[in-house]
Amino acid sequence: MHVLDFTVQQITEPRCDSSSGREAPKNGRLVSLKVDAVSKDDPNNVLPAILFGAGWEFVGADGRSVEASTTAAAICHYDAPQIKPNRTYSFDVVLDVPKGQTGVLVFDPARNGGWEWALTT
Repeated sequence: MHVLDFTVQQITEPRCDSSSGREAPKNGRLVSLKVDAVSKDDPNNVLPAILFGAGWEFVGADGRSVEASTTAAAICHYDAPQIKPNRTYSFDVVLDVPKGQTGVLVFDPARNGGWEWALTT
């Protein structure tokens, strides 16, 4: 059952919260995704399992994969809400990706195929 539509509106450099205990990016650099989402009816209670702060991966042009949902990304900025039925959201997700590489961002929280976006340097 289809319970959520979302769009990555833009990918930019994040503004990290200076009061947080910042940590260096594990993979090289942080990027911020502006996400707009609209949830639908959720009779099977699927939405609580969709956590935008986890489940992200970067796959480089060489096929090498790294986890993009790192502690450094979460410490920088975490804005994603707990998704509830029949609501509209706009939030930012910060990811940790290799510096200077192009590739694909993959979001697959349920490990069932997920979604992909191209990331260029």
